[in-house]
Amino acid sequence: MNWASDTRAPSLAFFSTIIIHRADIVNHTNPQSNLYISRMPSRIKREAPAMESPTSRKRARPAQEAVEDTDEEHIKELHELILQQGILSTLSPAAIKRVANHPNAANIYGQQVHKRVTTYIGKRSERRKRGDPTLSDIINGYMAEISVLAQLSDGLLWACFLSLDLSKMVYTLPTENSYFETEEDTTIFPRSDEFLVSILRKLGPQSLDKPVDAYGPKSLRANLSELKERRGPLDNHPKSKAYYPRTIGLALSWLNSSDFPQKEHDVARQEIIKLNKFAEIELQMAKDVQNKYEQNRDIHEALGMLSEGLAELVPKIRHVSYLDGGLMLAFDLIQFLGRQSFFYCEPGVKGMRRDGLDARADELLEDIAKSIHADNPRFNPKKEAEMLQEQIEYLSELGIESYFPQSFKLFQTYSPEFGKQYALEIFEMIKKRIEESKAAVGRRYAQCTYDSKVPIADWLSKSMVEIIPDIKALGKKQHGECLAGELLLYLGEHSFVPMFDRDGNPCNYGKRDSDAPADEALVELITAVNDSENIYHEIPWETKKADWLQTILSGKMQLSKMGVDGYFEKSERLLSA
Repeated sequence: MNWASDTRAPSLAFFSTIIIHRADIVNHTNPQSNLYISRMPSRIKREAPAMESPTSRKRARPAQEAVEDTDEEHIKELHELILQQGILSTLSPAAIKRVANHPNAANIYGQQVHKRVTTYIGKRSERRKRGDPTLSDIINGYMAEISVLAQLSDGLLWACFLSLDLSKMVYTLPTENSYFETEEDTTIFPRSDEFLVSILRKLGPQSLDKPVDAYGPKSLRANLSELKERRGPLDNHPKSKAYYPRTIGLALSWLNSSDFPQKEHDVARQEIIKLNKFAEIELQMAKDVQNKYEQNRDIHEALGMLSEGLAELVPKIRHVSYLDGGLMLAFDLIQFLGRQSFFYCEPGVKGMRRDGLDARADELLEDIAKSIHADNPRFNPKKEAEMLQEQIEYLSELGIESYFPQSFKLFQTYSPEFGKQYALEIFEMIKKRIEESKAAVGRRYAQCTYDSKVPIADWLSKSMVEIIPDIKALGKKQHGECLAGELLLYLGEHSFVPMFDRDGNPCNYGKRDSDAPADEALVELITAVNDSENIYHEIPWETKKADWLQTILSGKMQLSKMGVDGYFEKSERLLSA
């Protein structure tokens, strides 16, 4: 009996319910099948004959085998019906495992999924109506079916071909309004890309020339080549990095020679060097211009062209990172691009805009570093962080603050010893500025005690205000939170000098400009540290808070003798709570 064509056949829901139990009854090797005997009513057990003769057992065997053969045939038909109806992904894992034993499971189920996928691709150009399932919903459903297909014997190649079909769903021609159907649908790319790469790695490059019957003579090699060609028009689109980059990178590595990633790295490096050399020639010519205005204009133009040219190479470096073994090559390449994007000691570069290059390069370096760290949690870019620090500090002197800021911050996270050292260096520099400001006022006060022009404490307080933004910036760096808090209190202690009136009584004149902003900054830091679970404390936080509170109370007592109040009032209340 063929259940697939019988109109009296039970429902598929019924089939999916009985499949495991039916198989257990047939499979007498399954220990659980003994449960059927143990659960028989005791009356039936008592009425059963105590012993069968050898002759009767021999006569019973052919009949029993015939029943088992019939049951096996029915279950085989049941499995085939489930595969033909495409409901395999809705069954339990145990049921899927049993259906997977069907000799032609992958082909039957693969053809059903293939039919639905190709039907949708043919209709996908129709305008989506309100209430229709989104592209994400549809692809998530297909991916669930393809994931099950990959578990079947000989199902990996089918799963790979169908996954490549899904890549056509999310692609539209560049002549249309958008490269992708909706903004939200782009969220499915990373997951489907990762899934396809995992299948390809299981298949290996030896499967490149294997076909699947439903696709005719087209091999996996041809499908991967098509995917690579579809990506071409998207290279300059902002979302191009989302369109199956890892799959395409792996495909390029397989479709070309083993040294292809290194060759791509070398080609990109040479292009960077050419752009740098051309800009160097332009700068040399600009320096020969006599008119200062024209000279500065030519310098800015040469550096701007260099920045624009290098920005166009960033997507190419991103593609190198997706090649098999290309991650570290791209890591080296994007940093080399950064170093070649400026010249030491060039005149007239202050205020030069590099946003078109720096934002894209910083994003790429950050992405590459995260990928390397995901593969190797012990990744420690201490050397790279030190080089970036030198370059960032130099460009900062020229008014350029956009050079790899997020990547530099990430490097400090992956290299804690460098992060602590870097934060401590900034701490010492700011501390020195505070001491120098107080010393300058103190020296003048010592020389002109009774001069009407002696600077009062407010003058010192005003000079401290200029330092507070740098302290706040330190508080946002890795390992800089508590150091910034220490500096704010240190600034408070150094924001006044002992002053006396002509009768020798302690006094203080004027408004203290540093008190309010320093208090607000300290409150912000304390709140951030209280709310964070990721800040490492060499000294317990509660002990640190108690020390800070004592420092505030000590300074408050000193200023109260001079008639000054408002010293870290909010911070005191927060630390006392």
